[in-house]
Amino acid sequence: MGNEFLIYEYLNRGYTPGPRELKWPNSPRYNFDELEDRIVSTVLKNTPNEHVGILLSGGLDSSMIYHCLRDKRFPCYVSGSPGDIAKARMWEQFGANVTVVHEENLFKLVDILSEQFTECPIQFNSVLPLFSLCERVSQDGIKYFISGEGGDEIFWGYPRYLNFIDRIKRQNLFSFSELVYYGSGLNNKPMVELLTPDRRKGDCWEWLQTNKRTEPHQLVCLFDQVWRLPQLMLRNKRVGDIFGIDFIYPFMDNELVNYVNELDLSLKFRDGIQRYAQKVIARKWLPPQIFNQPKQPFDSIFSDWFTSKECRAIVHKMPWETLDINQHAVDIICQSHVIGRQYDVLMQKLFYYGVWRRSF
Repeated sequence: MGNEFLIYEYLNRGYTPGPRELKWPNSPRYNFDELEDRIVSTVLKNTPNEHVGILLSGGLDSSMIYHCLRDKRFPCYVSGSPGDIAKARMWEQFGANVTVVHEENLFKLVDILSEQFTECPIQFNSVLPLFSLCERVSQDGIKYFISGEGGDEIFWGYPRYLNFIDRIKRQNLFSFSELVYYGSGLNNKPMVELLTPDRRKGDCWEWLQTNKRTEPHQLVCLFDQVWRLPQLMLRNKRVGDIFGIDFIYPFMDNELVNYVNELDLSLKFRDGIQRYAQKVIARKWLPPQIFNQPKQPFDSIFSDWFTSKECRAIVHKMPWETLDINQHAVDIICQSHVIGRQYDVLMQKLFYYGVWRRSF
C-alpha cells in the first residue's frame, strides 16, 4: 500500500486532515440504472458552467467524467508520460479537445514546490506533473479542474486491496490494522519505527483500533476514504492555490460516497473483476479502446529516478542526525535499495523530506 502513516505523521505532524463523516456499508443494492443516474447527476451537479478543465488521466474515473460532460466541450488535459500521450491521442479520435502538458526539470520542480509547501514536505510524486498541469490550465483561463479522485476508493479499484486480503489469508504476520497502517512493503513496520524516534501513532491509528472489527474488505476502502483521500485533496489544494485553481471531485461527493459504500461487495468485486458495478456502466459509455486500457497510476515521468544510484547517493549524504532521523536506518534503506530495490516509497519520502528541511 505504501502509506507508511507513522512516518507521514512524524514528518507532517499537525497537518493530517481529520476523518470525514461516512456511512458504513450495511445493505446491498443492485439497481445498475440507479447507480448510473447517480453518477451522471453527481458529475453535473458539481460542475460549473464555465472556466472548467478536465484532468483526463485516461483511467476509468476521469473517462466517465468526460463522458458525462462531453456535450459541454470542456478542454481536457493530460500529463506528458508516454502512456498518457497515447491515451490523449485515442480520446482525440472520439472528439475530445486534449492538451498534453510536459513536466519540467525534476530538481527545479522539487525546489519550487518545497518552497511553496511551507507546512510539510511533498508526499506524492504525482505533485510534479500536477504542478505543470495547473500552471498550464491557469494560462488557459481555467478556474475549476475536475478530477477523478475517489473512484478507486469507493468502487474497490486498487489492486492492493486484493493483495491485502490475500496476505491476511496466507500469513498472520501482524494485525490487519498494522498492515493497513504501515503498508505492505517488506519489513515496513520495524523500518519505519527505526527511522523515527517519535513512536506516537496518532489519530489514524486510533481510528483503526476503533474500527478493527470491521470486515477487512470494507476497512481498506474506508481507511483510504477517511485518511488517504484527504491527503490527496490537500496535495491538490496546495498546488491549485499557487495558480488560483479549485479542484472538483465528483466521485468524492458525500451522497455518492455513502450510496456506493452501501453496495454489497459482490457489486465491487465479482468473478475476479474489480469495480464490477462501475464497469457495467462504463462498458456502455466508453469506446473499447478506452474501456479496455489497463489501470495506470497518475505519476511523474521522474518516478524512475527515485530508483537510481543518483537518488540513493543524495539521500545517503543528507545530514539525517541533524534532521531527527536515524542515520543507521537510512543506511539500511539505501543498501537494501541497491540489492533489491526495496523501500522505493520510503526512499522518495526521505528525499522530499531532506529537500524540504534544507529549504527551511
